[in-house]
Amino acid sequence: MSSILSGATSLSPNVRQAIGIQVLARTEPISHLAAARQAGRKFIYQQGDKARRSLDTTFAPSQGNDEVLSHLPVTQNWLYQLILGIFTARIAVSLSCFAISLIRRSVWALSTIGSKLLQQPLRSIKPKTFQALRWVCTMRLTRLINLC
Repeated sequence: MSSILSGATSLSPNVRQAIGIQVLARTEPISHLAAARQAGRKFIYQQGDKARRSLDTTFAPSQGNDEVLSHLPVTQNWLYQLILGIFTARIAVSLSCFAISLIRRSVWALSTIGSKLLQQPLRSIKPKTFQALRWVCTMRLTRLINLC
């Protein structure tokens, strides 16, 4: 009996796992597996049970999303900070909308000035004004307008 115990206790975890897989697969009788590994049939059955339990645990249906993941204590101070954060975000959105509105108006003003300058004869336009006009015309104003 001591030789059977020493054979079973000297097996590595990988070998024990292989024994469990072979028990579940039922490729060989338990007595053949026990004799090949120099272990008792009880040990072989135990390895099979461990393998079955780990498979059952792994492939068990999930419990769902109804379990509580954490607890959040809501205090008056916490609510105050939440409301302040929401209003701060709202103010930031309002300011960004205002900035976009200014950009739209600036683009509209530049395009209006550019169209008026294009109606004038080219000789009456100063060189610096012409360079500025060319820069405005080469910009992708439609992309900036469509951004808003």
